[in-house]
Amino acid sequence: QSRAAMSRLSRPPDRGAAARKRTLIARLNDPTDVAVAVAVSALLCVAEIALCSVIVWRVPYTEIDWKAYMSEVGGYMEGERNYTKLRGDTG
Repeated sequence: QSRAAMSRLSRPPDRGAAARKRTLIARLNDPTDVAVAVAVSALLCVAEIALCSVIVWRVPYTEIDWKAYMSEVGGYMEGERNYTKLRGDTG
C-alpha cells in the first residue's frame, strides 16, 4: 500500500465539528474533569489581568476621587468609626 493510504488508515475518522462541540460541552459540564477546570481557571485569570490592565491604562485618575477619599480619612481621624456616617466632598 502507498504511504498516503497507510496514513489514512492509521488516523481516526474525523467526527465532525458538531461532535467535537458536544464533547467539549460535555467536558465543560463535568465537575470531575480537572484538566478542563485548570484550563478554564487559567483562561479566566489571563482575561482578568488583561481587562484590569486595560482599565488601569485607559481610565484617567481624577482629583475628585482623591479629595473625597481624603475627606473620609479626615472623618476617621476625627474619631468616626461608623462607615455610613463618613462623608466626603462628593457625597
